[in-house]
Amino acid sequence: MENGILDPVVLLFFLGLISGLAKTDLKFPREATELLSLYLLLALGVQSGIGLRGGGMEGFGMPSLGVIALGLVVPYASYHLLHKWGGFSGVDSAAIAVHYGSVSAVTFAVAQHVLERLGVVSEPFMPVLMILLGAVAISAGLGVARLEHATENIHVWAALREVLLGKGLLLLLGGMAIGWVNGLGRIPSVDLLFVGAFKGALALYMLGMGSLAAENLRSLRTAGWFLVAFAIWLPWVAGVTGIVVGRLCGLELGGGILLGVLASSASHIAAPAAIRVALPEASPSNSLVPTIGITFSFNVLIGIPLYCKAGELIYGLFR
Repeated sequence: MENGILDPVVLLFFLGLISGLAKTDLKFPREATELLSLYLLLALGVQSGIGLRGGGMEGFGMPSLGVIALGLVVPYASYHLLHKWGGFSGVDSAAIAVHYGSVSAVTFAVAQHVLERLGVVSEPFMPVLMILLGAVAISAGLGVARLEHATENIHVWAALREVLLGKGLLLLLGGMAIGWVNGLGRIPSVDLLFVGAFKGALALYMLGMGSLAAENLRSLRTAGWFLVAFAIWLPWVAGVTGIVVGRLCGLELGGGILLGVLASSASHIAAPAAIRVALPEASPSNSLVPTIGITFSFNVLIGIPLYCKAGELIYGLFR
């Protein structure tokens, strides 16, 4: 399998990262990043709907159970590691755990793009598993915090309502419906907008995310070494676990790798919205610095190629 680090999308992220760290005059407008993120979520939903129309949900049962297990275990383990070993408060531990239990749709899109270039196929229902994993993990992370601290101040249902009615889920599900109804080739202009232009928009978005990651990396001194180590170690362990779960649940190699990427990723869209409602007293920097500055950068530059290699190895051992 080729090296995903040399993919143009990844290289543009690296360009943005280096530019930001070097403090050049290359400034990617936040408004443009926001607009591109909305487009990517909608386009990912449309493409997923097209895939579901062609391939359906056959074989979805066992992987969905595996995803639910991952969504329960990752935030639970993260919370206790951060609270008992990292010395973080219960509120901050819960906030970080929710971010790491949930998923990054952009990391998923990059991994899917890399696998397509490598010719590795995956199940068409993987985006549905992505949505399921995010919902379960956010619920589990906030639920653990509420049980551990026996307090009514953690607004779990209000946070879930924010996620369910939020732009991310709305665009993904709405895009899936549009893709399912129209299919591929029925409306050429739609195909051009949501399929043909997708990779170019993803590349531009990664340039902006590189700059944003650089800003967060400059704040590492306030994060502490435990959080830095956590932001690298947990995604790797969760990613390998996700690949094993995918293989045991009968996913193809591409599906197993994508499940590993989902388990290793950290949310920077849905989770922050939920935390703002459920845990307003939590420190945003404790969550955003490691998730964007470290984990997102690690996964895009190094993690995805490593998960591809790990997937080949794990799937070979289970033959």
